[in-house]
Amino acid sequence: MKNVAFQNISVNDRTLWIGIGNTGRSDDGLGWAFIEHLTREGIPGDKVCRYQLQIEDADLLRSYDQVIFVDASHEALPEGYVFHRIGPRDEVTFTTHALPPESVLALCRDVYAHKPGAWLLAIEGCIWGIGDELSPGAKKNLSAVLELVAEKVPL
Repeated sequence: MKNVAFQNISVNDRTLWIGIGNTGRSDDGLGWAFIEHLTREGIPGDKVCRYQLQIEDADLLRSYDQVIFVDASHEALPEGYVFHRIGPRDEVTFTTHALPPESVLALCRDVYAHKPGAWLLAIEGCIWGIGDELSPGAKKNLSAVLELVAEKVPL
Protein backbone atom coordinates (compact mmCIF):
# COMPACT_ATOMS: atom_id res chain seq x y z
CA MET A 1 0.00 0.00 0.00
CA LYS A 2 1.89 3.04 -1.28
CA ASN A 3 1.00 6.48 0.00
CA VAL A 4 0.66 8.65 -3.13
CA ALA A 5 -0.07 11.86 -1.18
CA PHE A 6 -2.63 13.23 -3.67
CA GLN A 7 -0.18 13.12 -6.58
CA ASN A 8 -1.62 13.01 -10.08
CA ILE A 9 -5.14 13.87 -8.97
CA SER A 10 -7.03 16.78 -10.40
CA VAL A 11 -9.99 17.36 -8.10
CA ASN A 12 -12.91 19.01 -9.89
CA ASP A 13 -16.70 19.03 -10.14
CA ARG A 14 -16.66 15.45 -11.49
CA THR A 15 -15.03 14.23 -8.26
CA LEU A 16 -17.04 12.48 -5.56
CA TRP A 17 -15.75 12.39 -1.98
CA ILE A 18 -17.40 9.70 0.21
CA GLY A 19 -16.86 9.79 3.97
CA ILE A 20 -17.55 6.43 5.59
CA GLY A 21 -18.08 5.77 9.29
CA ASN A 22 -20.19 6.26 12.36
CA THR A 23 -20.02 9.60 14.14
CA GLY A 24 -21.45 7.96 17.28
CA ARG A 25 -18.44 5.63 17.58
CA SER A 26 -15.65 8.11 18.38
CA ASP A 27 -12.85 7.88 15.80
CA ASP A 28 -15.01 5.89 13.40
CA GLY A 29 -16.39 9.34 12.51
CA LEU A 30 -13.10 10.47 10.91
CA GLY A 31 -14.48 10.10 7.37
CA TRP A 32 -17.41 12.36 8.16
CA ALA A 33 -15.19 14.92 9.92
CA PHE A 34 -12.95 15.02 6.85
CA ILE A 35 -15.93 15.60 4.53
CA GLU A 36 -17.35 18.32 6.81
CA HIS A 37 -14.02 20.16 6.61
CA LEU A 38 -13.88 19.90 2.80
CA THR A 39 -17.39 21.31 2.60
CA ARG A 40 -16.54 24.27 4.85
CA GLU A 41 -13.38 25.01 2.85
CA GLY A 42 -15.10 24.82 -0.54
CA ILE A 43 -12.91 22.01 -1.89
CA PRO A 44 -14.24 21.04 -5.36
CA GLY A 45 -16.38 17.98 -5.91
CA ASP A 46 -19.56 16.54 -4.49
CA LYS A 47 -19.46 15.19 -0.95
CA VAL A 48 -21.55 12.55 0.79
CA CYS A 49 -21.30 10.62 4.04
CA ARG A 50 -22.30 7.02 4.60
CA TYR A 51 -22.41 4.79 7.66
CA GLN A 52 -21.40 2.02 5.28
CA LEU A 53 -21.25 1.45 1.56
CA GLN A 54 -24.11 -0.44 -0.04
CA ILE A 55 -24.91 -1.76 -3.50
CA GLU A 56 -26.96 1.35 -4.29
CA ASP A 57 -23.76 3.40 -4.15
CA ALA A 58 -22.71 1.88 -7.50
CA ASP A 59 -25.47 3.97 -9.08
CA LEU A 60 -24.06 7.12 -7.48
CA LEU A 61 -20.51 6.41 -8.70
CA ARG A 62 -21.54 6.18 -12.34
CA SER A 63 -22.03 9.96 -12.45
CA TYR A 64 -18.40 10.78 -11.60
CA ASP A 65 -14.99 10.57 -13.25
CA GLN A 66 -13.28 9.89 -9.94
CA VAL A 67 -14.18 8.97 -6.40
CA ILE A 68 -12.23 9.31 -3.18
CA PHE A 69 -13.36 7.10 -0.31
CA VAL A 70 -12.40 8.38 3.17
CA ASP A 71 -12.54 6.05 6.15
CA ALA A 72 -11.03 5.54 9.60
CA SER A 73 -8.40 2.84 10.00
CA HIS A 74 -7.80 0.54 12.96
CA GLU A 75 -4.27 -0.05 11.66
CA ALA A 76 -1.28 2.00 12.79
CA LEU A 77 -0.27 4.07 9.77
CA PRO A 78 3.23 5.57 9.51
CA GLU A 79 2.06 9.13 8.81
CA GLY A 80 -1.32 8.80 10.52
CA TYR A 81 -2.99 8.26 7.15
CA VAL A 82 -2.50 6.46 3.86
CA PHE A 83 -3.80 7.43 0.45
CA HIS A 84 -3.65 4.99 -2.43
CA ARG A 85 -5.29 4.07 -5.69
CA ILE A 86 -7.86 1.27 -5.67
CA GLY A 87 -9.84 -0.51 -8.34
CA PRO A 88 -12.78 -2.84 -8.79
CA ARG A 89 -12.46 -6.21 -7.11
CA ASP A 90 -14.92 -9.02 -7.51
CA GLU A 91 -15.49 -10.31 -4.03
CA VAL A 92 -18.10 -12.62 -2.64
CA THR A 93 -19.10 -11.59 0.86
CA PHE A 94 -21.44 -13.05 3.42
CA THR A 95 -23.72 -10.05 3.11
CA THR A 96 -24.25 -7.04 0.88
CA HIS A 97 -25.24 -5.07 3.99
CA ALA A 98 -21.83 -3.36 3.98
CA LEU A 99 -19.37 -3.46 1.11
CA PRO A 100 -15.74 -2.46 0.67
CA PRO A 101 -15.10 0.33 -1.85
CA GLU A 102 -13.56 -2.13 -4.33
CA SER A 103 -16.79 -4.16 -4.43
CA VAL A 104 -18.89 -1.04 -5.08
CA LEU A 105 -16.49 -0.15 -7.91
CA ALA A 106 -16.91 -3.65 -9.36
CA LEU A 107 -20.71 -3.28 -9.27
CA CYS A 108 -20.46 0.10 -10.99
CA ARG A 109 -18.29 -1.48 -13.69
CA ASP A 110 -20.51 -4.52 -14.15
CA VAL A 111 -23.94 -2.89 -13.97
CA TYR A 112 -23.25 0.51 -15.55
CA ALA A 113 -20.11 -0.18 -17.64
CA HIS A 114 -18.42 2.71 -15.86
CA LYS A 115 -15.09 2.64 -14.07
CA PRO A 116 -14.22 5.91 -12.31
CA GLY A 117 -10.70 6.52 -11.06
CA ALA A 118 -10.74 5.63 -7.38
CA TRP A 119 -8.66 6.21 -4.28
CA LEU A 120 -8.91 5.31 -0.63
CA LEU A 121 -7.85 7.71 2.10
CA ALA A 122 -7.55 5.85 5.40
CA ILE A 123 -7.00 7.96 8.52
CA GLU A 124 -5.70 6.27 11.65
CA GLY A 125 -8.07 6.28 14.58
CA CYS A 126 -7.41 5.35 18.20
CA ILE A 127 -10.70 5.01 20.09
CA TRP A 128 -13.73 3.11 18.82
CA GLY A 129 -16.21 3.17 21.69
CA ILE A 130 -19.48 5.02 21.94
CA GLY A 131 -18.99 8.77 21.85
CA ASP A 132 -19.29 11.68 19.45
CA GLU A 133 -15.83 13.21 19.93
CA LEU A 134 -12.67 12.32 18.06
CA SER A 135 -9.71 11.29 20.21
CA PRO A 136 -6.67 13.60 20.42
CA GLY A 137 -4.70 11.15 18.25
CA ALA A 138 -7.41 11.06 15.59
CA LYS A 139 -7.62 14.87 15.59
CA LYS A 140 -3.85 15.03 15.07
CA ASN A 141 -4.03 12.60 12.13
CA LEU A 142 -7.01 14.40 10.63
CA SER A 143 -5.21 17.72 10.91
CA ALA A 144 -2.13 16.30 9.16
CA VAL A 145 -4.11 15.02 6.19
CA LEU A 146 -6.18 18.21 5.96
CA GLU A 147 -2.96 20.25 5.76
CA LEU A 148 -1.85 18.05 2.89
CA VAL A 149 -5.18 18.49 1.09
CA ALA A 150 -5.00 22.27 1.50
CA GLU A 151 -1.52 22.20 0.00
CA LYS A 152 -2.18 19.78 -2.88
CA VAL A 153 -5.80 20.39 -3.89
CA PRO A 154 -6.42 23.80 -5.48
CA LEU A 155 -9.61 25.67 -4.61
